[in-house]
Amino acid sequence: MFNSTYDVRSLLAATRRLRDGKELDIPGPAFLRNLLMNKLDKTQIGGLLREFKLVQED
Repeated sequence: MFNSTYDVRSLLAATRRLRDGKELDIPGPAFLRNLLMNKLDKTQIGGLLREFKLVQED
């Protein structure tokens, strides 16, 4: 369903606005963050997080 109340894209856009445009802080050492983002980039979730600028571009 596009543009529904529970559309993930709407929720991610709202999250970005609520965080005043700041990116998400992923806790832990840098190598674990990189490993997590490499795994997420292989999925649609990683693409959506980068599209809505919730994680930094490498």
